[in-house]
Amino acid sequence: MLNPSVQSTTRPAGKLTRLASDWLAPVALVAAVALVAAVVARSAIDLNAVREAARQGTLDAYAQMGMSAPKGSDSQPAAAQSEPKASEVEFSMRAANRLGDPDAPVMIVEFADFRCPYCAKFFRETMPALIREYVETGKAQIVFKHFAILGSDSVRAAQAAECAADQGAFWAYHDELLLAPRSAGYSTESFDDASLVALAEKLGLDTTRFATCLTNDETLARVEADRQEAMDAGLRGTPSFFINGQPLFGAQPVEAFREMIDSLSK
Repeated sequence: MLNPSVQSTTRPAGKLTRLASDWLAPVALVAAVALVAAVVARSAIDLNAVREAARQGTLDAYAQMGMSAPKGSDSQPAAAQSEPKASEVEFSMRAANRLGDPDAPVMIVEFADFRCPYCAKFFRETMPALIREYVETGKAQIVFKHFAILGSDSVRAAQAAECAADQGAFWAYHDELLLAPRSAGYSTESFDDASLVALAEKLGLDTTRFATCLTNDETLARVEADRQEAMDAGLRGTPSFFINGQPLFGAQPVEAFREMIDSLSK
């Protein structure tokens, strides 16, 4: 440190530091604002980028979001999943993706990925009882929404389900996708266009119309709109449910659904 009584042609270190700090602070602030703006901008869906990623098979980065759910649920460990407030939950609905009486007092909204092992587990072990006890009795309705986060095959499968929905066969196609062979939990079915069209043929759908639909960006827009709603609701994993707006995470046993539905009916 310079002696203050000594004249020097160099600027004192303390003053230089203060000047540098004074100059860098606004620069850092501008950089921080720019970074936040970039993050906010990226939080909205760029359909052109997603469209191209799906075609190029590079959408697997979505899987890096992580599959999380509260501890104790039958899903992977909780990490960053936040619990939305029921009063803030509001989702768009498509009639073709609804199972049950639209006037049923209980609405179960499911966000799922067709490659997700826990979604398949819920479908096999819990959904039949929910349909038997609540949907078929008119007490509840189930609405399916896409949260395709496990790669490009997940997105293509979701698009295919929407193409089936356009022919009135969403739920039949939904079931076939979730019954696909699985290894280490994840679907090993190749969800390329050829296999997806073959599945449509198996179900007796118009395959020419179906194949054309797969190239239609409108179905991709539906899938990505659902994903955006899931993100806006704070979801980070599948399956996730909202029962009359109340969240429930993971492939829970039917008892967990019964408890919540019965509490809402009181």
